[in-house]
Amino acid sequence: MIDDFEMMVSSIMEVTKCDRTKAEATARLNGYAPSAAAIAEAVRDDKVLEKDEQFEVTKVFASFNFKVRNLSQARASKQHTLGDLYCMHRELPIVFWWETKRQVGGRLSAAQIEFRDDCTRCNVGYGTGDRYAARTHLIKLGLAHVVNGVLEPIRTARVNAGE
Repeated sequence: MIDDFEMMVSSIMEVTKCDRTKAEATARLNGYAPSAAAIAEAVRDDKVLEKDEQFEVTKVFASFNFKVRNLSQARASKQHTLGDLYCMHRELPIVFWWETKRQVGGRLSAAQIEFRDDCTRCNVGYGTGDRYAARTHLIKLGLAHVVNGVLEPIRTARVNAGE
């Protein structure tokens, strides 16, 4: 599905004969922004290692007020039954496991699939993927939205105990 942003960028490129970067900038100046789906479908880099991707995923969640506990192992292990990251929101009652994967070619092992399925069955938060999947996860949680092509927090009321 082509959104308004893509149609505007294409039109600008066609009329002005400029490159895509300039056309996107012009579209943003005119109030157009890519959809959340377009951001989720960003071009992936097959050279990014999983440990580097995990660092970026951690930054994404931390920037949205999550305390991120890294449980991944630095070396290959035969036993991997938990997610790489355990993420707890500092104010809201939101917690989930996150299994980081490379931008290109990351696959869940059998043990990781079993853990994901156990989390789903027990209604425990779980997500997997790269930094772009992490951004999409925040949107699905209702904590973020895309404003002018940038992932921004949705301001929520602070949750108070006992209310």
